[in-house]
Amino acid sequence: MELILQKIKKLRELRDITQQSMAFELNISQKAYCHLENGHTRMDVDRLIAIAQILNVSPSFLLADEQPTYTLQRRIRTFLVNDPVGHDKDLNELHQDINKLIDLLKSQKNPNRT
Repeated sequence: MELILQKIKKLRELRDITQQSMAFELNISQKAYCHLENGHTRMDVDRLIAIAQILNVSPSFLLADEQPTYTLQRRIRTFLVNDPVGHDKDLNELHQDINKLIDLLKSQKNPNRT
């Protein structure tokens, strides 16, 4: 369960979602969400499904030992297929997401990194 919780936290941070926002979406207090994310409160299947929906991943993704690259790949593919003219802001956001993903992958290689 610890790996699932770490993945949830990393995905939440990667998407710039605060614990307060997660709590709001789950209709619980920020403190209750913090306890969930830190493993102090047991998470049931319904809550895991709700968290997966908020993070825009499947529950099986959270349960599996995979890297969150497919969403980024989909965004890159969509960006390249569409006309990139006038999409400088989208490109900058994509660049920021790529950098966050690189940091996430590095931290998973070296779990002692904060």
